[in-house]
Formats: sequence, C-alpha cells, structure tokens
Amino acid sequence: MACASSPCPRPTTFRPARSLAWAESLVIDFAYFVVWAGIYAPQHQVPPGHVYRLKHRLFAKLQAHFTPRQIEELLWRIVQCVAFNWHNDFLELDLEPEVKNGDRLLFLGSKK
Repeated sequence: MACASSPCPRPTTFRPARSLAWAESLVIDFAYFVVWAGIYAPQHQVPPGHVYRLKHRLFAKLQAHFTPRQIEELLWRIVQCVAFNWHNDFLELDLEPEVKNGDRLLFLGSKK
C-alpha cells in the first residue's frame, strides 16, 4: 500500500507481497502501519480501538519472526526514515537529482 496526498486506506490485512519473503513483507507493513497509525488515523477519526486491534494483529505476526529487540530496532529505523524524509521535504532537498520522478514512482511500484 502506498500513501499519496489523499488519506491512506486502513490497513486491514497483513498479507505477504508476491515478490517478497514473508518477513520482508511484514517489515513493509510495519512501516506503513506506523505512519498510518501516527498520522492518518488521528486526522480521520479512526476509532482508537480499531488501531489497537490492528496493532496487536500485526505485532503477533512480527513476533513470530522477530525478537522484541529486533522489533524495537525496526521501529526506530522506520521513525528515523520518516523524520529524514520530512526534513528533506521541508527543506526541499533533492538528494538524488540524477533520479527522475518517473523512475522513483516505478521503484515504489506505482504505474505511470
């Protein structure tokens, strides 16, 4: 799932992506959920109970593959990436000027 300028859809299932291993897909779901739960859910009045249920489902799946320490490390890395992204967006930094916008969209799995 990708977030655009419109609200992110609610993550309701955490299924593996076709081209990724199950654990890799969970890490992507975890990153998506952290951003969704922290930014989009409160703005769109998603009931906290819904967020907590999804969080517990996701954590149960994460705990099957990762230790608590690894989950904590993943969370810190996700939060740092989000912070760096916001920092660069706010300052309008283009750290990869040689990469065209269309190439970025293709990398993220979007269709032109």
